[in-house]
Amino acid sequence: MPLTPILRKASIMSPVTNKKVLFCMRETARSLIFKFQDTRDPSVFASTFEILATSASEDEKISWLSQMTECVPLLDQKVDMLVLEFLKIPWYKLEKPSIAADSFIINLVTAHNYYTYSVLKQLFTMIAGIDDEENETTEMLNASQESYCWRLVGSICAIHKQVPMSRDHLLTLARKCMPYFRRPIHNHVAYTHSLLLLASYLPHLRVGLLEVIITNMITIDVHTPRSELMKELEDDDSDEEEVFNMEQADGVPTILSGVKPILESSYIVACPQVVLSGKEGLNR
Repeated sequence: MPLTPILRKASIMSPVTNKKVLFCMRETARSLIFKFQDTRDPSVFASTFEILATSASEDEKISWLSQMTECVPLLDQKVDMLVLEFLKIPWYKLEKPSIAADSFIINLVTAHNYYTYSVLKQLFTMIAGIDDEENETTEMLNASQESYCWRLVGSICAIHKQVPMSRDHLLTLARKCMPYFRRPIHNHVAYTHSLLLLASYLPHLRVGLLEVIITNMITIDVHTPRSELMKELEDDDSDEEEVFNMEQADGVPTILSGVKPILESSYIVACPQVVLSGKEGLNR
């Protein structure tokens, strides 16, 4: 007899929890936008966006991106907080959601140009914050990380094509979103790799992007302890090479070939045409 009410209580409680989760995901984008317009309360979308960011299925993510794309005309400046939080969800980790995210973003910046800077800033921030908790000291990206960077760079290029005025934002954000020099090396590898890709797709910004990369390399080099520099020189059997060797070209010092960065990346070797073209531009 005493066991009966306990079992019944457990069976009653379980469906209630499930219904609560399903209710959050059954919320439509349109209703969420209208609720936020009325209340201006972030809690209206907080739980739904958290589920989308952490535990939602791929199909649910694509569905929400499609709904938000249809609701782009409603996304004026009154709901900018909702839009910015929606952009922070890691859509680009998977290929199919990233395609839907591209569609949403392009429609958004085309209809509302004032979102362009915020969207680009979020894309650069995602590149800088690439996750690799297990290999924080690795100097190479794995295949999935390369694909992730490529998707983000592709989206940045698509925005640039759709909104030509965004050109001025790109170099500013490339500098501003650069990972802090003490961040793990894989963050710098991913960011440098992405900027080199961007330079190859947007040749008119090549020199500026290379300057951003070189400036960051110098910052890392300058703040690297001398003991680490000496150890690396010994490992590379290049004791005679100067760390800050400067090359003169027509009386103007250039740093592209002279600086020996601590952050050595195979991507510069993989894109020699980018580096050489950038060097010519710098020498001019």
